[in-house]
Amino acid sequence: MIEIWDLWFPNAGATGLSFARCRVGADAAADRVLVHAAPRRLEVTVRDERGAVVAEGRGLRRGQPGPMSLLVRHDGAIELRDHWPDQGDLGRW
Repeated sequence: MIEIWDLWFPNAGATGLSFARCRVGADAAADRVLVHAAPRRLEVTVRDERGAVVAEGRGLRRGQPGPMSLLVRHDGAIELRDHWPDQGDLGRW
């Protein structure tokens, strides 16, 4: 099944700004998506192929200034973690 991970920067302009969107197989993502150069605040919505929301993260904040972040899904909620890729991330979307 394909999922759409929609990332939104809520602090831009009056209503926010789309930061990124990816279409990825649910098996390939394995409930984790790497993000490069994410803004300090982020909102995330994950939808299935039919457009139904399967997970959301609101008010997410980066803690470190580094270039990489990891979005992790747990039971319908998205968490943002500061992350530097390692060998376990090779091939991850």
